[in-house]
Amino acid sequence: MEDDLELVHFGFGCAIHPNVRIGRRVKIFHHVTIAAETSERSASPIVIEDDCVIGAYAIILGNNRGGIVIGKGAVIAAGAIVNRDVPPGATMVPMPARAVPPGKTYA
Repeated sequence: MEDDLELVHFGFGCAIHPNVRIGRRVKIFHHVTIAAETSERSASPIVIEDDCVIGAYAIILGNNRGGIVIGKGAVIAAGAIVNRDVPPGATMVPMPARAVPPGKTYA
């Protein structure tokens, strides 16, 4: 982690796995989970490049296919779940809320 990492709201509720590399000027909001593989020495790290923003309650989940790269300047919106590479400058948003018709179960 670089010295200019900003944990908004003091990083309250954040969980960041040891096998995560975080670039410069990254801003991480509260209740974010960044989880790589279980082994600290795994060859599949999560890399968050410079100038990214990770919104509140976002989840970034590693995989065993070579890790995940969040490209430079990318934005992970609040509540988004990411399990694959994110291109530089991209904005990843969660699925929109929707109403479930009466009598149907949530699936």
